Amino acid sequence: MVAKPQVGGAVRVEILNGCGEAGVARRARAYLRGKGYDILGIGDAKGHFPRTIIVERRSPTNTNARLLARTLRLDETDVTQLLDSLSPVSVTLIIGEDYGKYLPDTVETIQ
Repeated sequence: MVAKPQVGGAVRVEILNGCGEAGVARRARAYLRGKGYDILGIGDAKGHFPRTIIVERRSPTNTNARLLARTLRLDETDVTQLLDSLSPVSVTLIIGEDYGKYLPDTVETIQ
């Protein structure tokens, strides 16, 4: 079982749809909110991504990105780093074509 992010220390996530399929970012938002993540926004990625990528924005040790990777059961090789001390988000999740491997079909979407 994967631990939920701690209240007060919630991992703030930006979700970008990089696969082009409508509704995927909303599904991911609903799923991750249910797991205790603070979703700051969703949108479309610039470009097309065959694989999902998690981008660490705050922690030099990738703490937030590794936690999200464990939650989604993604390999830590899918984690990269682009630190920005001024960013309000902890991590950016760029959803790729492989989202079916980790995002349940049964997630109820939230508008």
